[in-house]
Order: sequence, then structure tokens, then C-alpha cells
Amino acid sequence: MIYYHDDYHHYESVENNINDVKDDIEKRKNRLLVNEENYLNGKAKLILQLKQLPLLSVLEAIRSSEGSIKVIGRIVGRSTNLKVISRTEWNCGNIECKNVNGSVYHDPVRIYPLPHLDNTSGTAPTCFVCKTRGSLKIKYEYKNANIIQLDDIDTIEEKFDRLGVILYDEVSNNITDGEIVEIEGKIFTQRGMGNRGGGGSRFNNSNKLVNILYSDQTIIYKHKKEIKVTQKDVDNFYKWKQISNNACKKELEVVNKNCSTL
Repeated sequence: MIYYHDDYHHYESVENNINDVKDDIEKRKNRLLVNEENYLNGKAKLILQLKQLPLLSVLEAIRSSEGSIKVIGRIVGRSTNLKVISRTEWNCGNIECKNVNGSVYHDPVRIYPLPHLDNTSGTAPTCFVCKTRGSLKIKYEYKNANIIQLDDIDTIEEKFDRLGVILYDEVSNNITDGEIVEIEGKIFTQRGMGNRGGGGSRFNNSNKLVNILYSDQTIIYKHKKEIKVTQKDVDNFYKWKQISNNACKKELEVVNKNCSTL
């Protein structure tokens, strides 16, 4: 094939542009790899920091700033089972209003709804956009929860200054009173929860600001022993069950015999 002078320069220019594009792609690829490595390193560092949270006493947790903590204390009280709100959705029933498909995730979870999104009294709230009364349709996402109180295990003083802990999801199941536990979660400074928090001085005044720990992490029981049922235990159970049944049978025979002689 014969190339003219202008064609040669044209193809040379195209080849140079292709090489420039390849170089640019390679540079972008390297930058992405570096950014990904930095992200993974940062994430690994964050996970490591979370695992290395200092262990605080209850009194230290009560006086700490908001954020992630790990606390050790004794469970001295708990509420009955309850629901907390993790997400709220809303739609305005006014067809002319654009306040539709609204939602908000709650961190931390909420014991009570937001005042302007509260339909728990049985009445739909007023739309906060178009101001139409009773037009907001509210839907909540719930999680099972339990409120416990932790007592400090190291000091005798301030025994009634306890830490309120809201446990939700699976961790709220099978809570054992009186046990020393480690709990990891997030501290938030909020108004107290009144008498609905399971009792105790930290809940009696709902107007004061207190630290409350929220957690969905597995509770570590420090002295609780795991009970394992062995085959020997099962055999002994059935053995004593048979002995009990035989004794009961003999007593019934004696009773029936005495009754027949009357």
C-alpha cells in the first residue's frame, strides 16, 4: 500500500493519540487502585480501632462524650419487651402536595416517634409541607428492644447513678439479671426516659440530659457458664423418669386395692 505524505502524518497523529489514551487509562487505573487500597486500609484501621475500644466503667461511661464505647457493669434492672422505631415513612394524601415517598432512618433508634410524624394516638398528623390536617399516612419499621440498667462494679459510691442501655434486635433476647457484662455500642446524650425506662434514678426525671447507650452488639457475659447437655445427662433423665413412673404406678395400685376393700 502506498501512503502519501499527508496520510502518513495523519496515521502517525492517530497512533500518538491512541498511545496517549492508553497512557491516560493506565494512569486512571493506577489512581483507582491506590484509592481502593487507601479505602481498604482506612476501613481496616477503623475496624481495628473499634475492636480496640477502651473498656469503661459505668461511671466513666455516664461522664463520657457521645460516640462508640465499650462498658462493663452489672445488670440490675430491665424493662419488659418493647418496640423501637428504626425507620419512618410518610406520604401526604393531598394529591396536589409533593410530600410523597418520604422516609428517614433513625440513628439511634427511637422509643417515641418524631412529634410531626406521630400517628400513635390514632390520628393522622398534619402535613408539614401543604399544612393539610390529617393528611399524612405514616408507616414505621420496628425492632424488638429491651431497656436495662448497668451498675458500676468497682465503686460503692454513687450506686444509684446507673447507665441506661437500650438493647435492640436479637441482642434484646435472653437477658440475665445480676450478671456482669461487657456491652459495646454508641453513647448519645438525650433527655431521660421517665418511669418507662424500667425504674431507677437515672430514669425518674425525664427533663434532665443523661447519657444513654444504644447497642445491637452481642453481650459478653463475664462469669456466665455455658451449660452443655451430654448423652449421660439424657440417659439419667430418662432413668429417673422411669423410676418416677414406676413409683407412681405402685402408689395407684395400692390406692385402687384399698378402695376395692371398702
